[in-house]
Amino acid sequence: MRISTQEILRRQKRVREVLRSEGADALIVEGRCGIEQRGWMRYLIDYYVPVFAESLVIPLDGPVTFFARNEGNARAAGERGLIDQVICIPPEEAEKQPGRCVGQFLRSNGVSRPALCGEMSRMFTGSLKEALDGMPLMDLTDSMMEVRLVKSQEELAMCREAVKLNESVFAKFLRGVREGRREIEAVAEASCHGQKLDCEDQFWLIGSGPAPRQRSLPLAIQKDHKWEKGDLCSVVIEIAGSGGYYGEITHLISLGEPSEEVKRAFRMLTLARREAEKLIRPGERAGAAAQEVSRCLMDAGYWKNPFTGIMGHGQGLDMSEGPMLAAGSDLLLREGMRINLHPCLTLRNGVGVTACDCYEVTDKGCRRLSALPDDLIVL
Repeated sequence: MRISTQEILRRQKRVREVLRSEGADALIVEGRCGIEQRGWMRYLIDYYVPVFAESLVIPLDGPVTFFARNEGNARAAGERGLIDQVICIPPEEAEKQPGRCVGQFLRSNGVSRPALCGEMSRMFTGSLKEALDGMPLMDLTDSMMEVRLVKSQEELAMCREAVKLNESVFAKFLRGVREGRREIEAVAEASCHGQKLDCEDQFWLIGSGPAPRQRSLPLAIQKDHKWEKGDLCSVVIEIAGSGGYYGEITHLISLGEPSEEVKRAFRMLTLARREAEKLIRPGERAGAAAQEVSRCLMDAGYWKNPFTGIMGHGQGLDMSEGPMLAAGSDLLLREGMRINLHPCLTLRNGVGVTACDCYEVTDKGCRRLSALPDDLIVL
């Protein structure tokens, strides 16, 4: 599944509307291969940055121009006809001055009010500024993120499929969880299952034991945990499906009957999410759901003071996007936003209890996309 050409062209048109309203005459984006740094390239030209950083310029008037590291990447970026021209960065500049070529291009095309968008490397911005020779650079990241906050119908359809993919991978993982089995073996089987279903990227955190601590896969491999009766397993799975859109699974699993304390905590956390999801609706503040979780868990005796951190976030072509669900956020939710809500509480014995639900903001409130059970999973 791929986003349509018409959808990408609509986005590029919207970029130019933002440029015009902000008084800028070109947008500059750098895409890198990090799992949280590919989103802008996918959003604007549907290009998956493979290894080395590459960049894109969308001018107010003129050709959409992609700056490639080599001829192969140039062909890959241009295969859908979503860019007007490709410039290959000279090899001698690519490593130490990746922004120089972009800066020279902007000056030669009469750009006088360029704007940046998204996270960029120091090497890129440094060499870009040097090539621009004092020309001021605007930062339109916030304005452009506003554009991405609300998903199109095409995007929402891909988001729903991504949540289903994540749950299929989680179901495969659960089939591999049993006493005496290596934790990482079940992860490997589930990860392979995801690849067969055409996933693009995978992110895992996992931890098992009496009071599990979530670890990245390299640390999980080093620990090489074998499941024992009475273990708890805490897992986070965030997988991008075909097209680059992410879903999320966060859940707690018990090998054998868990303690009453853990069961009650999970039950109360679920109730808090169910109350909070009522506030995931158009016109409501993004912080309201987080405040409601705090209220519920304080009433249940788990917290003495309101939690002020992030309890959830948007998701799409990046694992974490706006809006951020934090108590102080006054951003108003709108129809078409995609949100994950995953509060966590830590018990006195060190056990972390958490789970995640994925939502879509609709005209009537919100639609829960997750199909996982509300209860702690007991195997």
